[in-house]
Amino acid sequence: MQLLIGSKAHEAIERDLQDGPSAVRRPPHSLRDSRWKNVIPERRFCTLKEGVALKGRGTFGKAPVQIILKPYHEDRNPIFFDGDHEIPMDIDHLRRGLMRCLALEGEKGRRLEIVEHIISLMGAFRLNVDVIVQAHGRKPLLGRLINWAAGAGNSFPSFPECNGPFIDAIHEVGIRKLKHPDRPVATVKEPVYMGFKRGSISFEPPRDGEEDHMILSNRVNYPQCSVIDDQLAEFVMNSEQYAFLARSRPPNIVSWREKLARLVKGHKAPYFNMNRENCVIISKKGYINKDHAFDDKDGFNWEMQGHEMVDKSAIFYLLERCLGVVLRGRWSTYRISHAEEYVFLRALWKHRDLFEHLTVPQKQPSINPLSPALQIDSRLRQASDSVLPATESSDESALSLHHPPRSGACPPCQKENVPRP
Repeated sequence: MQLLIGSKAHEAIERDLQDGPSAVRRPPHSLRDSRWKNVIPERRFCTLKEGVALKGRGTFGKAPVQIILKPYHEDRNPIFFDGDHEIPMDIDHLRRGLMRCLALEGEKGRRLEIVEHIISLMGAFRLNVDVIVQAHGRKPLLGRLINWAAGAGNSFPSFPECNGPFIDAIHEVGIRKLKHPDRPVATVKEPVYMGFKRGSISFEPPRDGEEDHMILSNRVNYPQCSVIDDQLAEFVMNSEQYAFLARSRPPNIVSWREKLARLVKGHKAPYFNMNRENCVIISKKGYINKDHAFDDKDGFNWEMQGHEMVDKSAIFYLLERCLGVVLRGRWSTYRISHAEEYVFLRALWKHRDLFEHLTVPQKQPSINPLSPALQIDSRLRQASDSVLPATESSDESALSLHHPPRSGACPPCQKENVPRP
């Protein structure tokens, strides 16, 4: 796999657009949560007025877990706690997890599974919170055995409304804006593209009129399911739209040949916490449990694309955190899973000299020491019309990885009621 840059990337992107559907769908204004209008700052982080705690069963293994969002005010990146294991939320600790999902790996190879939903939420709402995952009950035997064999730890629950319970809890406790300096706005100097066996992913600088937005363009195509046509959807990322569509359940496309057909009959899977409540099930004959709350006036149901928005946005929100910037541009994905996104993210992280500032505030933010290194100077390589291998860095001296001090790191909380900060 190669990372295409410049004109070669632009040509590849144009080829994908020519092969795709001509109509581009955009979610209507009716699919928004007006409670979040003008609440979340664009370039400044915020935190919660007090911690929140939710309980559920892990997606893998069905272990009872409690998820705690603990606010903090320091200029640092969030930290995840899987029991007593501390895992920084950064690209160096990101791994491909079970079932092609994303995981954060700590010491001794212990992984915290299904982190993409909570990372997406923290990015969309600009939250400075540590995330604590605690097991509060006995794990089923089968779940313990499979997790032990796979080297997995706890996993986040799949709630019936995905991130909806977190959004409601955050709205209830309230948001507190932090007095940190605004983060600079950045993008790639030229288009970058990576193709895979069945899909592709790319990142382009903002087009005319899109300088103030981060746009996610997602194309899905399931040849095994004729009910779902070739769809191309665009999302202008904002908190109002996200708060509504982030309640979308993940799709499960099933047929009578597949073992997951037991879900259609109402049977429970022995290892996965997946059922008719927390998944939208689609067979060759159509939707089994469609939620019409996501229908637009044309009858198009946005639930599947809404969950794609949650999954795909986690990648560039994590990239924002680690670069110390706010990204602008067009992020395009076509028929890829988290496994391919992980490869693309690692390639961009290795070639950080491909980014440049669009605007720089008078006072540089101190939330991440990487951000000043994104400024363009004579050291940066001209990337025009070049091809880079995804596994090699073009300029190892362009940026040096340095983790900020963790003086504000919090120990795992042992109580369900989290004290006010």
